[in-house]
Formats: sequence, C-alpha cells, structure tokens
Amino acid sequence: MPSNQKQTISIIVHGGAYAIPTEIKEPSVQGCQTACKKGFEKLLKGFSAVDAVEAAIRCLEDNEVFDAGTGSVLVLSCLFFDLKCECRQT
Repeated sequence: MPSNQKQTISIIVHGGAYAIPTEIKEPSVQGCQTACKKGFEKLLKGFSAVDAVEAAIRCLEDNEVFDAGTGSVLVLSCLFFDLKCECRQT
C-alpha cells in the first residue's frame, strides 16, 4: 500500500449462530460491542491482529451470556468408571 493512503482497520465478532432469546438479546449485543472495543483498542495501539483477536475472544469467553469459556456447559460422563469432564461450547 502506498504510504500516502490511509489504512482502514476493522474487527468483527459474533456472539453465536442461533436465534438469541429476547431476554439475553441486549446483553448479547453489549457483549459483542465490548469485545469489538477491546480488540479495536489493541489494533489502535499497534498490537498485531492476533493480539486483537485474542483480546476480543477473551472478552467473549469471560461473559456468561455466551456459550464459551465462563458460559460453557460443564458435562460429566462416566463409562465404566472412566470419568470424563469437559466444557461444551456451541
């Protein structure tokens, strides 16, 4: 890119691929906006795109509205005493 052209930066996140229930619609929108801001702040400060994406993802994972990280579903299963524990995300 020639040095006389401005570079446009963008970051986009989504908080799920399903019909979001009405009761969590606003918190979902706010959570996505906050995640975008966190990632965008990194880009404005000169951090790499990977750092920006990581900041946005951490923000989503720390938000209980989303089925990731803190909001994921703990699943315990036992098959002949072989106990398995995992967090499922959608």
